Amino acid sequence: MLQTYCDSININNDVIFRLSSIDSLPNSWRPNINVAVKVSNLDELKKFINLKNAGLSNLLLLTSENYIFSLADNIAKILDTENTLEEDDVISFIHKFNELRILYRRSDMHHTVFLTNHCNSNCLMCSQPPTKSPDLWLIDEAILIAEHINQSPNTIGFTGGEPLLLGDKLPFILNHYFNLHPNSALQVLTNGRLFSQDKLTERIFSELNSSVNWQIPLYGHADFIHDYVVQTYKAFDQTIYGILALQEHHQSIQIRTVLIKPVLDNLPKIAEFITRNLPFVCEVALMVCEPTGFALANKELCRVDLREWHDKIINAVEILVRGNLGVVIMNAPLCVLPSELWVHAHQSISDWKRVYTNICDDCKVKSQCSGLFASYKASWLPSIINPIN
Repeated sequence: MLQTYCDSININNDVIFRLSSIDSLPNSWRPNINVAVKVSNLDELKKFINLKNAGLSNLLLLTSENYIFSLADNIAKILDTENTLEEDDVISFIHKFNELRILYRRSDMHHTVFLTNHCNSNCLMCSQPPTKSPDLWLIDEAILIAEHINQSPNTIGFTGGEPLLLGDKLPFILNHYFNLHPNSALQVLTNGRLFSQDKLTERIFSELNSSVNWQIPLYGHADFIHDYVVQTYKAFDQTIYGILALQEHHQSIQIRTVLIKPVLDNLPKIAEFITRNLPFVCEVALMVCEPTGFALANKELCRVDLREWHDKIINAVEILVRGNLGVVIMNAPLCVLPSELWVHAHQSISDWKRVYTNICDDCKVKSQCSGLFASYKASWLPSIINPIN
């Protein structure tokens, strides 16, 4: 979720809108959405004022030009002081802070909708630490984002917090996206624990009309390891029950595990457990820890040098491949992986979080590399970064 600061006038409430140029407005305007029209010169300003005078009340003016901003009297308007917004971006204007949040950027590869701050786990390396403050407004925001997306992306992810805490509001949101964007693949990142509650599971799948890929974290082959990582008693039992419940409902499942020390110590055993007990999952994702959130408070467990764990990672991948399971390695720069694992490496870091070091400028595979989390600058790197020539 990107943020950019702005000046505004005649906007008294928070609002979500889609960005449009004045020329593309005839094709992008809808009566049920708000549209911010980017105005760059006097001719475009004249066209905008004519449209407002014609009764198009759901338009507001957005410009990066100070003189345009000053000339547009008595019009709801925003001055984009950083000029970072693009056609079809979905923006939330936060009146209290005079701030723009970019909720959806069409040009990004990865699109994620944040559904809740609440969670029933406290994972050692959580990059989005849960809060207890009310956040039902995020549901309304998610619905509005769906309505303001102009062109359906290939994939839309949903995350939190723990999305299953929304109960039957979750299938309502997913169905809404499916109805508006039927060609987009929907993915939900959830710890899966609440799928151990049969009544909730039946209610969700009796109401769900969309196809979903469920991404479930698993951090151990035994309860004491997984429960320790998520800091919750009986979480392992609930997670396994939830995965089995998803299988009963013929759902697509990806297992995710984050490569911190307690996981890496047991990674081949975790791989064996998955291949023997959960062979129906479609994929297993091995993920480099994002150095932010709770990971900073648990640095001794979460900070690892991936080069020191190559043998364990290679062994685990071999076990999963022999078990006919798909394997992806996420968030890992290619230079910190052995070359035989590159085939599994994905460019998975969200566009707005991904950065490269100056050293990467001379790397021959930079365009194929996942890069680094921007948060490494205040924390740590996954290993020594070297250009590949």
